[in-house]
Amino acid sequence: MAKINNPNRHKYKIILLSFLAGITLQANAAIETVHPQIGNIQKSFVEQAKTHLANTYDLNMPITGKIERIVLREGSKVKQGQIVAMVDQQPLLQAVKQLQARAKTFRALYKFQQKTVARREQLAKQDYIDKQALDEAVSRRDAWQAQIAETDANLKIAEYNLRESVIKSPINGVILNRYTQGDTWLSMGAPLMRLGSINDLQVICDVLSQEAEQIKIGGKVSLTSEGSRSEERRVGKECRSR
Repeated sequence: MAKINNPNRHKYKIILLSFLAGITLQANAAIETVHPQIGNIQKSFVEQAKTHLANTYDLNMPITGKIERIVLREGSKVKQGQIVAMVDQQPLLQAVKQLQARAKTFRALYKFQQKTVARREQLAKQDYIDKQALDEAVSRRDAWQAQIAETDANLKIAEYNLRESVIKSPINGVILNRYTQGDTWLSMGAPLMRLGSINDLQVICDVLSQEAEQIKIGGKVSLTSEGSRSEERRVGKECRSR
């Protein structure tokens, strides 16, 4: 019996092996090994929000007077205790000095009149003077005493006005509004400026109902605005769902 060799058989084997090798290489190239790690699942959404300062501080004229020119502008940063405005102190200092001088004079006159009353009391006991002369000395002494009391009261007011003429910032913050440039006469209570602290800044936004369920009061959220880096804040009030 004659044996017939098929010359194409080896060719088929070579083609089949090459095809299987190609599939194996492609499968190996598509496989990527990933090691699992423990972490937090974050969900983000885009909503329009408004900023609001929880606390603002209004500075008004503490006394009636001429306010000096205010060099600070809206947006200027200020520190707690920093002088932000001042009332013209020249007339206030003059008033304090005048009242101090008057009080000193009245005390000297009162002291002298006390000695006069004491001397006349001795003379009245010896019947050298009548009661009317003694009463006049007592009345004059009491008048000087009343002048001292009135002057001391006015001096306290003048010293208070002088202290209040220096207007300082109660907080570390920024000037939100400036209502006057100064260099003008203003009555007590006239508005000067409004201050605010960035630490009191609140972000208010409306979120969808399904998103609001995942936001809890006191929970941490990351806020990102266009052109700024992300900042972590706590939820202070529950968002209104819609």
